Amino acid sequence: MKGYVLPALGNLPLAALRNRDLRGLQAELLKQISEKTAKPLSEKYVKNILCGTFQAMIRQAEVDGLVSCDPFKGLTWGRYEPPDADPFEADERDAILEWFKGARFGVHAGRPSTVNRLVPHPPFHAYAHFLFWHGARPSEASGLWWENVDLKRGLAHVRQSYHLGQYGKPKTRQARRTIELHPETVRLLRVLHPRHMEPKTPVFVNTAGTPIEPKNFSEHWYGCLRQLTFRQRGIYAMKDTFVTLALATGREDVMLWLVQQTGVAYDTLRRHYAKWIPKPDRGMWQRLDPTLTDSPVKAVG
Repeated sequence: MKGYVLPALGNLPLAALRNRDLRGLQAELLKQISEKTAKPLSEKYVKNILCGTFQAMIRQAEVDGLVSCDPFKGLTWGRYEPPDADPFEADERDAILEWFKGARFGVHAGRPSTVNRLVPHPPFHAYAHFLFWHGARPSEASGLWWENVDLKRGLAHVRQSYHLGQYGKPKTRQARRTIELHPETVRLLRVLHPRHMEPKTPVFVNTAGTPIEPKNFSEHWYGCLRQLTFRQRGIYAMKDTFVTLALATGREDVMLWLVQQTGVAYDTLRRHYAKWIPKPDRGMWQRLDPTLTDSPVKAVG
């Protein structure tokens, strides 16, 4: 709102806002160059700008009788195609977790004039371990409170998310779920468990003691990949790694278990991770055509 909407439309009364104003801002933003990436803003990013808090405010203004028409009506967007899954191999996952286990992070000690000191921060390691081994969304891990974690039974209950400094509901209704915790994650959480806490104390905190903001954690994440000389990819790659390695087991019941663990619909998992699902019907051509052998297929032409 502050960075994109108000500079362009801030002086316009809500009652005077029309579709042409939204279409004009949409066109401007789609041509705007990001200072961070030096590339034009993506359509998905522009859609988030316009159709997030801003659209929610307009809808409330309609309810309150402050606007008489919906300026978002007729605003069109291209079909969004989610990026392909981009997982790590198991040994790469282990190397990343080992990096976070031993890495040191800046913690400000004392007055503003003092120098930052570097110390290990176990919550970052536990956060990465939770994401790599459970397929949760980063915002779901950031939103966990200690009242949501049952270490005795090895369970975590996803009830809220944390993104851009605010708690909210999980992304979908199915995302509200109970996760079976990996035994090593239980051990790491036992070490983190504070003696004195409130029920809504966050489980995964940054060096300032506040919930880990996924976008801010990305800075440490990319630094880790650079030091390990791994190809750069976003923190959602941890979820991709969990799902694809689980699928590689070839167990028939793994897909339903993944639905429960990740909170992602069955059809979505099958569509998004199709190329990692083992194909038991390989060799069907040999069964249909007895003249073929098991030798490699010869090139045509």
